[in-house]
Amino acid sequence: MTKAFAFAPDERAFIDAYLSNVAEAPQDVVVDFLLMEDEHFYEKYGTEYYTGLADAWGVWTDALTYARETK
Repeated sequence: MTKAFAFAPDERAFIDAYLSNVAEAPQDVVVDFLLMEDEHFYEKYGTEYYTGLADAWGVWTDALTYARETK
């Protein structure tokens, strides 16, 4: 579990799930993705990881929304 930052439980769960199942980007890049503005992320990493992380985040948030709405 990622402890270095005060992430919300959903964000910590995303980091752990991403690293366990996708892991295209290393943990420090995933953390930076959640912490940085898009333009700062691009300046540091370019576009190498952004699309995959953004897609994974979109799937994650849609799944959470669906699960919460069907409770």
